[in-house]
Amino acid sequence: MQAKLQPCIPAQLYLTIALLLCVAACGQKQAASPPTGVTFKTHRSIGVVEAVDRGKGIVKINHEAIKDSMDAMTMDFHVRDTRLLDSIEPGDRVDFTLEDAANVVVVTEIKKR
Repeated sequence: MQAKLQPCIPAQLYLTIALLLCVAACGQKQAASPPTGVTFKTHRSIGVVEAVDRGKGIVKINHEAIKDSMDAMTMDFHVRDTRLLDSIEPGDRVDFTLEDAANVVVVTEIKKR
């Protein structure tokens, strides 16, 4: 009498699949919120969008001086949520809000003027 072979899926395969699912779920293009206990400052400014990199979640803005933060300049900013980049294009004049937490600066709002 021949024994029937049962398919056997090792536990390592289950763990690998679970890990891949976690990595896929964590692959969102969002900057992290400030950790608990870290103080942050919010700044508002006006500028002109020079470039948008939706893949990296970065917007380059030529902005006016930001009171108590930085001089007028052109610089790249990460955005908290890449959906903020959906409605802007290079050349757009924008109002935007920055959040500075322990010298990590991200755009939290951006709107065409």
